[in-house]
Amino acid sequence: MTAPVALAAGAGSLVVLDAAYREAIARTSAAVIRVMLAGWSVVDVDDLAGTGEDWMTSAVAAVLGGQRNAYGLANAYTAQVRRLSVPGAPAFTPPPAEPPNVEQIRNSLEFTAIKTTAREYGKAKNFAEEQRRPAVVDPSGFSEGFVYDDKSPAAVPKQKILEDGIVRASGAAVRHVTTAGFDQIKRNVQADAAALGWYRTTKTGCCFFCAMLASRGMVYKEKSFEASNARFKGPGEQKVHDRCGCGLRPVYTMDDELPDQTEEFEQLWADSADGSGKQAILNFRRAYEGRVAPQPGR
Repeated sequence: MTAPVALAAGAGSLVVLDAAYREAIARTSAAVIRVMLAGWSVVDVDDLAGTGEDWMTSAVAAVLGGQRNAYGLANAYTAQVRRLSVPGAPAFTPPPAEPPNVEQIRNSLEFTAIKTTAREYGKAKNFAEEQRRPAVVDPSGFSEGFVYDDKSPAAVPKQKILEDGIVRASGAAVRHVTTAGFDQIKRNVQADAAALGWYRTTKTGCCFFCAMLASRGMVYKEKSFEASNARFKGPGEQKVHDRCGCGLRPVYTMDDELPDQTEEFEQLWADSADGSGKQAILNFRRAYEGRVAPQPGR
């Protein structure tokens, strides 16, 4: 189980609060990953079914602990944003978090860490076996019938395969933790008569996908995520991908300052999308990734 992570107190602006929330979620995710890494160190790639089960139990528990902390961070963040935006609004009590989907978490970690690792290990062993097979007749003719193997045995990169597995699982864990916070913020907005909707907030150097969702600006709560869904098809309303480090800010007044980069991404979409559907997304992606990318760090 992860230790509680606090949201920075005393932030004087919404943009500062946005960054504080994203950083707190990132610290929560990092604590989850540390637990997962510790357990993964004893996993044997030759016995994934046997040694992976103890890891799975601790990893699922770590993600659940991270989600609980994300719920608390989301409520603290919502309360601080609300206090800055509408200080005179009636008191609001956040709705309870929904029960976690333990089966979904387990299936996700099992696929990324165990099943995919087993598949990659099998492919590596087959490749190594193929590399050992060729034996050819000596073409020089000096020793009739002499055969030699011109390919040295290929080693199976067990350590690299295991490292790739925990990287995949860590990305999935970050998504589960981030989504838990997003879900709670969305519930808070939907339940609060003072709330209007939400913005997507983005870290510096975010992927084109998150920039595209942020480019839609404010989404009114009655419309849910229709605006973003029209631009990107896929499961889940919040559209949180593996290793996502972005956020969701509740909106209480149209006078609120915009999140960092929102206006920039709105303008980029207007200038580059030029169409609809997949082509518009492709055009935006080309324009976004063709810029001089800022350095990540927030």
